[in-house]
Amino acid sequence: MNKREVVKKRESLFLAVNIILSVFAFAFLVGLSVPSVSAQNPTPEKPVTDANPPPATGGVAASGSGIDISKLESGMLSNLPADTTIPEGFKAEKNPDGTINIVKENADGKTSGLLGSLFKPKTGAGGLLQGVIWATTAYGVVKWLAPKLGLSDELTGALSKGVGAGLFAGQTAYALFSPEAAAAEGKLGSIGGDLIIKDGVVGKGFGWIGAHPIVFGVGVGVVVFALSYKKVEYERIDFTCNPWEAPIGGNDCEKCNDGIQPCSEYRCKSLGQACGIVNAGTEDEKCVWLNPRDVSSPIIRAWDDALKVESVNKLTCDYTSLAQRPSGGGTEIECKETRNNCIPAFTPFEFGIQTNKPAQCKIDFKLTDSYEEMVYLFGESNLFDYNHTQRLNIPNKRAIEALIASQNDSLDTGTGIFIENNNQYDLYIRCLSANGYYNPDPYVVSFCVDDGPDATPPQIIETSIRDDQPVQYGVDEVPIFVYTNEPATCKWSRTDQQYDKMENGMTCASSIADMDANLLYPCRGTLTGLEDRKDNVYYFRCEDQPWAAEDERIRMTQSYVLTLKGTQPLNIKEDSIEPEVNEIVSGATSTVAVTLSLETENGYENGKAECYYSTDNNNFVPMFETNSFKHSQRQDLTQGDYTYYFRCVDLGGNTALGQTNFEVFVDTFAPMVVRVLNDANRLKIITDEDATCYYSVNENTKCNYEIGNNSVAQLMPHETQDDKNEHFAAWNINDIYYIKEGDDVDATA
Repeated sequence: MNKREVVKKRESLFLAVNIILSVFAFAFLVGLSVPSVSAQNPTPEKPVTDANPPPATGGVAASGSGIDISKLESGMLSNLPADTTIPEGFKAEKNPDGTINIVKENADGKTSGLLGSLFKPKTGAGGLLQGVIWATTAYGVVKWLAPKLGLSDELTGALSKGVGAGLFAGQTAYALFSPEAAAAEGKLGSIGGDLIIKDGVVGKGFGWIGAHPIVFGVGVGVVVFALSYKKVEYERIDFTCNPWEAPIGGNDCEKCNDGIQPCSEYRCKSLGQACGIVNAGTEDEKCVWLNPRDVSSPIIRAWDDALKVESVNKLTCDYTSLAQRPSGGGTEIECKETRNNCIPAFTPFEFGIQTNKPAQCKIDFKLTDSYEEMVYLFGESNLFDYNHTQRLNIPNKRAIEALIASQNDSLDTGTGIFIENNNQYDLYIRCLSANGYYNPDPYVVSFCVDDGPDATPPQIIETSIRDDQPVQYGVDEVPIFVYTNEPATCKWSRTDQQYDKMENGMTCASSIADMDANLLYPCRGTLTGLEDRKDNVYYFRCEDQPWAAEDERIRMTQSYVLTLKGTQPLNIKEDSIEPEVNEIVSGATSTVAVTLSLETENGYENGKAECYYSTDNNNFVPMFETNSFKHSQRQDLTQGDYTYYFRCVDLGGNTALGQTNFEVFVDTFAPMVVRVLNDANRLKIITDEDATCYYSVNENTKCNYEIGNNSVAQLMPHETQDDKNEHFAAWNINDIYYIKEGDDVDATA
């Protein structure tokens, strides 16, 4: 019998015992306090009507002939005359109509006691409230107790609802429909009594419920439990996202040569794994099945350069020949410095294979009959390649057994976790060629994992924040993940000290089933107390084997150190944004080249940042030249008004914002000369706008020269930079001046 069957039996037993105990508990509570009531004769006898009844045997007389005072029950307040005597074990009570009943006390002549008075079932509204209290208490008790007995959440929830509903239903039946409720004062009591005395099925039904509240409560509880309990089974589902695979072979290669569309290499290879281009670069370029007669499977051999063992002890591991070479070939991984040449448990390691042709490879822990039956892609890659690598991190036997125990399961019930003989593992590998042929006899990679006691502390392999990472200004805490090579519990501190003295805990993966995609075990925490403009140093230590006794766990004796750099605010340098606000940028063509530029300062690394620009302050695009303290982006814009927004972010997350607005003006008119004069023996011309002017006195070229060609023409300088519409040249009355003007946007005349 495996552990899962044991749990099922335990659950069934707990259910039965719980219901039985609930029934007896309710019966016990009712039995403690219900007076002597005959279900066959619940109605009180005829009441005493004489205020001074004559004495009778036993010391009391009552009106009415033949009345047996032992059967007189019910009533509210005692109100007999002072000279009336009541025998021991009886009491007198007054009815609402003024009559007096002589009633018997508890059947045994004793009161209920303290426990009975506390839990005495009540009738009417008080009884309903009592039912709610009982049901709520029972619900909470079961909710608390059931998980401690190892019951599932689903069974716990159903039991809690069933027990609570059963107690409430039973007490409600007693409070409304019992004989005591029918004889009680109050509106609810009279309603219950009316229902009980009705003729037919209704009256009999409510009468039966009132007479058997325990049975009714148990029935309701069982029904609620049955309706609430839903068995939940958990299944592990793995899914992968791999690149699309072209079909095996090359039956469709010729489809690329249909002449409708150009046959590119990409299109050709997408039609089949064995398709390829021949006569590349010529007019006869074709897509063909490169080697349709290749029916051989890939040849596999161990890849020496791929073997790596990530151990703190710097192990040396090699491939060696198997003692019994399998028909498909194989190798064994041995580590010389370890016990039995085994790979230490919880040590990430990587190995690889090479094939003589592009192939897709699979790997499995079990020997299967075909490539299609194998479960895992080698290296989680479906690509056809020559080189293939696989990374593993295998736990030790104790960790696997702890996981199995925690899941109430066994090694052979489909958990996907198993232990090979003496922790000796054989991995079976097959590779598929482009034409669809694979090696029927798998290649075997064999190794063992050290199954001895864990004598090494856990290792922190990496963290979600790299060392010396800057942190945004003003942030005093950051979340962090620490990744270990094995399940562990970790702590951190601002001072380097022993594990048990570190003040801050982390939430860690405590089971080997919690391994992430990188074959590591994460611990989550929050680093607090960050300070700006300084280095913040944090120390981490971990303790392995969360499932083991404290004296069996191994702690790190040296801290893992992480430094986070506090920063200062990032700023956009004042007046560095160009074009400036309200600037007019002119050009002589339909589109004008505008260079957006700015400079950043402070932040992390003296303003080094990535800057982005946007026209709507929403969708930002990286600037072409950035990742520095200077940033620029060319934009070719048509005439109009523009607003640009800038966002710069440094490595620490500090952000600086800026914006500018400007006008683009397209000037298609050349400047004109409005005056020519002799000014202090200089030729002076005045243009209608700012311009750059050149002149030539060469009779051969005349005006057939390019502005800026200093070998033919000469620049006419401005007298001051503020008067760019005034231009000067040497005065020579014998020369003819051939003058060309160009404005600041390259329009010439």
